[in-house]
Amino acid sequence: MVASVSPAEGVHQGGAILSQRPNRARSRHGLILSIVILLPIIPPTSARAGEEAVIAEARQLLYTNRGRSMVLLEEAVERSPHDVAAWAELVHALDVDGADDFAERASRTGLRLHPNEPSLLLARARLLPTGPALDVLAQLGKLPGHEREASELSERLALDIAIPGPHYPGFPYGVWADRLIALDRLERAHYVINAGLKADPKPQWREELLAMRGVVLALEGRFDECLDAQRAARGLQYQISGRWTGAADVLLSKDEPELAVRSFAGRTASRKRAADTPDHANAARRHVLAMALVRTGKPADAAALLVERDRHDQLLLVRTHVLAGENEEARAVAARLVAPLQSGPADGNDSGSLIEHLHGELSVERDYVAAVRWVREQFPDKAWGIDHALGAAGDRPRRSKGFSHGMLPSSQRIPVLEASLAKADANAAHDLRRELTRAYEEAGLFARAAACVAPLAKDPGRRYAEPFNTFAMRWAVLRRHVTTEQFFQSDP
Repeated sequence: MVASVSPAEGVHQGGAILSQRPNRARSRHGLILSIVILLPIIPPTSARAGEEAVIAEARQLLYTNRGRSMVLLEEAVERSPHDVAAWAELVHALDVDGADDFAERASRTGLRLHPNEPSLLLARARLLPTGPALDVLAQLGKLPGHEREASELSERLALDIAIPGPHYPGFPYGVWADRLIALDRLERAHYVINAGLKADPKPQWREELLAMRGVVLALEGRFDECLDAQRAARGLQYQISGRWTGAADVLLSKDEPELAVRSFAGRTASRKRAADTPDHANAARRHVLAMALVRTGKPADAAALLVERDRHDQLLLVRTHVLAGENEEARAVAARLVAPLQSGPADGNDSGSLIEHLHGELSVERDYVAAVRWVREQFPDKAWGIDHALGAAGDRPRRSKGFSHGMLPSSQRIPVLEASLAKADANAAHDLRRELTRAYEEAGLFARAAACVAPLAKDPGRRYAEPFNTFAMRWAVLRRHVTTEQFFQSDP
């Protein structure tokens, strides 16, 4: 974890219970926690029979009578501060209740009484932002028997997947595999998919995992095995975050349209009007299947899948007719497409063109671009509206995976940012100070955060000209945190 600092610097280090809300210091949460702070470190023991019953009752009431549940757990840790299970349950309950600062203090207090207790380390990791949580999981990984658990939880967390709650019935391996595939970590994705299938998931999850296996096998060029996986998944085309629309999309991108059609295993892509469904994933599946059918010599079947009132479908319908040599039909569809478009700035779309907002359908991107180019050639008087609404020459999709990844533990990230700030010029220093301040704050190093943002509080610079100085507000809040920390250190 982040190196030890002075008591005034943070709540995320070991030690006494602290608060970020002075006016709640003597609430029932603060009072119970302050009672146990002076107790010595106690070897962890299992819950006595009485506390087991209380914990079970509190767990049952957590979502129906939360006030009563909280009282039961606070009384339990007051009676039995040696009870690890009671502390873990209290941390979870406080987290569910939204009492973040009290949950954080409870987790540290529990760990102060029971250092390196796995259940309390996990409870604490669930509360913290990604950087500090990764440091806690690194601590968990040093305990015998918890190396693999900590490693896998760290990998998930670095992929922006939250640590499951203590009573979660199972883990959706599909989310994990999806993000690995999006990052082209195919070998690891195989491992996760196999682990998920062995975990006997729900039928829906099992089908999704099999469909993801089809995507991975298609990417690896193992086409026969891909089709086997697709048949087992009953033809489901699972849309990978910001990337592929199922195995069919991959196969079509590899110029295997017949295999792309077969990968649907007879599963039909619904042909609903755009106004009737917000399901973009299903629309993407239709588009992939339609373009695969065109390339297997079945333009009529492709056209039957496309809904002309939707611009995406209209463009692909234009492309379908062009590929089939039906230029008159293509021009008729294009005329209806461009009719609402203006020839001047009145039709501007500041949020970007259709092509820029494509999601998935990697194999069909070329068809959209070709269709837009053809439409522009046919209707040059509408060029301005086409460029802004459909796509200009050179436009490419702004594809986003929809999740962050590669986050470092705070103990690694903070030194990197500090070193970068020391070498940065004035312009770069602004952004680095903002990022480093956030990293310090997440790690509970409030004094360092306040010192880091102080120059921006005095002079935010022209780049951040606003009606009021938000950096000054941030500095004042951080100073308040520092003062609160000092108060509770001296008088819990």
